[in-house]
Amino acid sequence: METTTTIVLGVVSGILTTAFLYMLSRFFTVVLLPWYQRVKYEGVDLNGTWTGKVIDSDEIVFPFRLILDQNAHELTGTATLDKSKAMDGDPATTYSLSGNAWEGYVTLNYKSVDKTRLSFATSLLRVVRGGRKLEGYFIFRDLRHDEIRERVLYFERVE
Repeated sequence: METTTTIVLGVVSGILTTAFLYMLSRFFTVVLLPWYQRVKYEGVDLNGTWTGKVIDSDEIVFPFRLILDQNAHELTGTATLDKSKAMDGDPATTYSLSGNAWEGYVTLNYKSVDKTRLSFATSLLRVVRGGRKLEGYFIFRDLRHDEIRERVLYFERVE
């Protein structure tokens, strides 16, 4: 009987210890580390809403809107590209995005929220005018031609 009790207590204490260490690691990575990064981060603050435009090769301008959440160098958020002027009849594409800000440049990776129309893109943007503007390129998969294309992209911070 004593051997069985020892084994059961050992297994239970192992499970409880594992659960405690897992919760401790989650607290560290989800709460403590992001808080420390926010306190120590000295770069540009890109949090908030940005409005911009993508300039098509035919000089057609498509409105673009970003909502960025920043934690130190890491960026997440959503983006909406208004394509109502496009020939493919798709009025807008909403993206989830992730990216990084580093040394005055921003990289953003976009994935469409609507899984019935797979769309993905990348932007490389330069931070200008003291963090009030972003300018660069939008590189995307063109669904009509199944090709990789690029367009000029500008954003301004919404005050």
